Amino acid sequence: MIVYWSAWLRVHYAVEYFCGLLRNAPLGTYPAHVLEAEARRCGIRFLPFDIQRSPDLPAIERVRGGLAIRHGLGYVKGVGGEFAEAILAERARGPFKSLTDFVVRLKPERRVVENLVLAGAFDGLGERRLLLWDLAAAFELVKRPPGRPLPFDLPDERPALRPMSTTQKVTLTFAATGVTGELHLVELRRDAFTRAGCLTLAELRRMRPGARVRVGGLVADGLRRPPTAKGTAFIRLEQPDGLIDVIVPAEVYAARRPELRSPFLAIDGVVQRLQPVPSVLARDIHPV
Repeated sequence: MIVYWSAWLRVHYAVEYFCGLLRNAPLGTYPAHVLEAEARRCGIRFLPFDIQRSPDLPAIERVRGGLAIRHGLGYVKGVGGEFAEAILAERARGPFKSLTDFVVRLKPERRVVENLVLAGAFDGLGERRLLLWDLAAAFELVKRPPGRPLPFDLPDERPALRPMSTTQKVTLTFAATGVTGELHLVELRRDAFTRAGCLTLAELRRMRPGARVRVGGLVADGLRRPPTAKGTAFIRLEQPDGLIDVIVPAEVYAARRPELRSPFLAIDGVVQRLQPVPSVLARDIHPV
């Protein structure tokens, strides 16, 4: 019954369904970025972290063309539910005029503010590198004696820092939150996987069981070694267009245990099955 209800919701109310899952992540073996990627494959749009607009948990927003999911501030490392609620309460008194204004009004821990900047939550107030440069001065203002006026803009004595690239922004957002909000991480490493000779998921689906292949992707949910599997391990790789199950025999696991710690892997192996999720029996493992 639960499977039927879930399938019905996914078909008829996909945005609400995935928003509900993300509000309760992590769920089982699927971390939030896997749910996010699956939602994007269903055509769901995500809106970035925004200190002026993000709720504490993911929520639905109406945008031109339909509905989208806005990521919640609670995903940012170090924020947590209590501080996210404090941000929302302070924001209700008036929008934040600058990074300095945010720091002075909430007096947060510096590392938390750094993570919010890295997540892109302050992108509407400045470029990320310059905001990180401004952090020290912003926290110095918190120490000012009571009664002295607080400037909302810092003196323009900052160096000419080159803006972060899209790759850097997506990577840092993922590091600070566990989701990307934009591109899939494998898209950022596509050239590396191509140079390594890895098949795409579409190419893998055209192979036959028994074929020797090299596949790659982001480790989606960590390594699993069930006690009943007699030393065999299992990992799941994620590509932008789907998942690949990998069976790691005990001898391969023993030989390649250090490599299995890499977030991006290339697997040399043999196709076991193609449906519903392609499965590959690993013969060798390489970090990408």
